[in-house]
Amino acid sequence: MKIKKESSASILIVDDIEDNRIVLQDMIQALGHKTTLAVNGMDAYSLIKFQPPDLVLLDILMPEMDGYEVLENIKADEDLNYIPVIMITAVDETESIISCLEMGAEDYIVKPFNSSLLKARINGSLEKKRLWDAEKDLLEKTLKGSIEVLVEILSLSNPKAFSRSLRIQKYVRLIVKSMKLKDQWSFEVAALLSQLGSITLPDEILEKSYETDAMELSKGELKLFKSLPSLSKKILEKIPRLEMIAAMIGEQQRLYGFDNDPDDASKKSKNINLGGDILRVTLEYDNLVMNGEPDRKALEILGQNSSYCNPNVVEALASQLLNEIKVQAVPLNINELKPGMILDEHVRAKNTKMLLVSRGTVISQVMIERLIMMSKTLGVIEPFDVFLA
Repeated sequence: MKIKKESSASILIVDDIEDNRIVLQDMIQALGHKTTLAVNGMDAYSLIKFQPPDLVLLDILMPEMDGYEVLENIKADEDLNYIPVIMITAVDETESIISCLEMGAEDYIVKPFNSSLLKARINGSLEKKRLWDAEKDLLEKTLKGSIEVLVEILSLSNPKAFSRSLRIQKYVRLIVKSMKLKDQWSFEVAALLSQLGSITLPDEILEKSYETDAMELSKGELKLFKSLPSLSKKILEKIPRLEMIAAMIGEQQRLYGFDNDPDDASKKSKNINLGGDILRVTLEYDNLVMNGEPDRKALEILGQNSSYCNPNVVEALASQLLNEIKVQAVPLNINELKPGMILDEHVRAKNTKMLLVSRGTVISQVMIERLIMMSKTLGVIEPFDVFLA
């Protein structure tokens, strides 16, 4: 695969000696790249977190935070560890160079600086980053396609589970917005795929589970239905780059505040636990609303159950839902539906009264097409109340 070379890269120069910074800046700008300067490790790390550069030239010996610590912090951060780092070192620092390379540094340059060698080291590091970026882009496109296929399978095999996943995704989006969380994509995809395990469960169990006025499940049926998160997790955990999303889905049945590993303070672990908390709250809220509880009452019930639901997540959901502008629902027929509308009542078959789509579902184009097909085969009770936005 041919990688398109960029004409200019952003390069951060970190050195506590001004002469070194100026010399490197002049040499790098002569190569056509943009430069930013930092006088110590603390300033450098702040700049990197605020606006990640394409490449870092990092001196080893500096006051406040030395090059070792800056390098360690970069490589430990999942959002930054892809950035190549070239260490700035003296001729007699062989052991330091080896240590830095073992820690993840891409390369090194020795003082005094040789312009030809500097150019070669910079070009080599930037080319590796371009290859990494291209591979990441390819993986993301492949991953997006895989997710679209899985969602399509769910929508066709179990429309009710699919409707629920769309409602959960909407609630998760509100929570992520309220809590100002990063990596919104992971939380929303976890919501969208949280019901995927339903494709492996018997239809009669799913029918009882998603039909609000159906008889209660037997103990055996309830046990099977409660295995849905673990079934969803097993389907997803073998797909590259969906491992964390699978873990979030698997965590949704863990009681809030329990079963956390106190020694695991990694960002990944925290996101997995929080993802499980968010799914648990949104699923419980959806259960309550689908069983007839008004929005405010459902939120109140969740708020009283702090041993099971993360109170911060409940508060975030409540703050968004209660601040939403309530609009008048209008009765519409299937041929009047548009993607993005929200159902304010269940959609049922004419003769059997079977539940086809649940109240609260965000209408999609796939769902409209499915309802058109069902209206021709089963018949659909029309009109039904819909929020236009």
